[in-house]
Amino acid sequence: MDYRLVVADLDGTLRSRVLGVTPGTRAAIAAAQACGVRVCVATGRMWTSAAPWVRLLAADSPVILYNGGQVLDFATGRILYERRLSRDVAREALALLRREPGAQVHLYLDDRVYVERPDPLTDAYAADDGVTAMAFAPDGRLFFTEQSTGRVRIVTAEGLLLPQPFTEVDVATGLDWGLLGITLDPDFEANHYVYIYFTEPAGRNKAMPVVMRLTDGDSEGTDPTVLLRFPPANPALPVLVGGGLQFGPDGHLYIGIGDTQRQDLPQDLSSPFGKILRVTRNGAPVPDNPFVDQPDADPRVYAYGLRNTVALTFEPESGRMYAGDNGDLNCDELNIIDAGKNYGWPQSVDVSGAPCQNPDAVEPVYYYAQPGKRPEDVGSSLIPTGIQFVSGKVYPALGDGLLVCEFKTGFMRRLQLGPNKDEVLDNSVVVDDCTLALTASPEGIIYYSGGREIHRLSAD
Repeated sequence: MDYRLVVADLDGTLRSRVLGVTPGTRAAIAAAQACGVRVCVATGRMWTSAAPWVRLLAADSPVILYNGGQVLDFATGRILYERRLSRDVAREALALLRREPGAQVHLYLDDRVYVERPDPLTDAYAADDGVTAMAFAPDGRLFFTEQSTGRVRIVTAEGLLLPQPFTEVDVATGLDWGLLGITLDPDFEANHYVYIYFTEPAGRNKAMPVVMRLTDGDSEGTDPTVLLRFPPANPALPVLVGGGLQFGPDGHLYIGIGDTQRQDLPQDLSSPFGKILRVTRNGAPVPDNPFVDQPDADPRVYAYGLRNTVALTFEPESGRMYAGDNGDLNCDELNIIDAGKNYGWPQSVDVSGAPCQNPDAVEPVYYYAQPGKRPEDVGSSLIPTGIQFVSGKVYPALGDGLLVCEFKTGFMRRLQLGPNKDEVLDNSVVVDDCTLALTASPEGIIYYSGGREIHRLSAD
């Protein structure tokens, strides 16, 4: 007799949603939920309690058994193995699944069992909140941040979204507040350091930007250490706190902090706001920072005159830093960031319709604008967000270039740079659902976020 077995959690409920399964499986799951017991057995449409030996399959096993021998992962809907199960083979297979999370187990007719890991990161991943930043570990795990939940989540190298967060911090939330940045130490394989940037609650409707370092212990954040705690953000508006967080080729940490809608601060070298900062992995000013010997300056300042840098990246060959800067109503910028330079905000403010310019400051590489508008037009701002260089070896159809995502339009644009990489010769839309973050895997594969979803950019 063929039995259909549906294994639920010990409390009688399914472990999580099942995505991408067949209608027959969905019907089996619905019937299991209706049973309200740990294990249900179906013969046709009849449901009864299971034989006692089947109960061992339920203990700590996020699986569904049905049709005489298919095992389905609740979290992904993936069929993990398929064949009629004997008691001993079922025990062995489930033991392998517990030792190798995310593995695919194959069983042969002679009861031999072997494990195959699934293909890495092939699907879209759904987060519980907006995905603001992402970073890959050398081992292929993808770390990402959720803005309002304060959670750092991990997708394994095998392509599974871990249910348990890497860490969860208390965040002050608002339009631009929350958990905003993440990066991994260049020596991650030795020290396992993960750095995050977020707005920490500081009283009612108040927040302080913070850089925290954690240590990765088997995909769990340990030893949380606040390296930098900045002055309170503007309590009047929860906006423009930046979020760019990246290690440079020099091994130092760069941090983009917005002006928090206080236009007097970007030109004030004593304030960290409206700047890009450069610190050591322990949060100390780098000794050769451009203003380190200026008594009235914040020694961490690397560049100034910026409104809101939410992401930054480094050109692979030259090591130069590229970063977007969000204008107010117009004149969004792409800048090459050099030490000690002034990028003009707020002197660059002009809503008269005259061409964008930065008087007595560094001119941008490029001015962005929404489709059908000029950069100087009021309302042309598109809010550049994620930024990442792409390799033509990995993406031949795109070629070498710079990818930028736009919050307002959702476009990911590929910018073709000139020979000296200090001008934009052309731009083209790659996808239309990238609003926040961009990153590249160790193999150069591009991942991007659109709201609560993470996608892999196809190389086809």
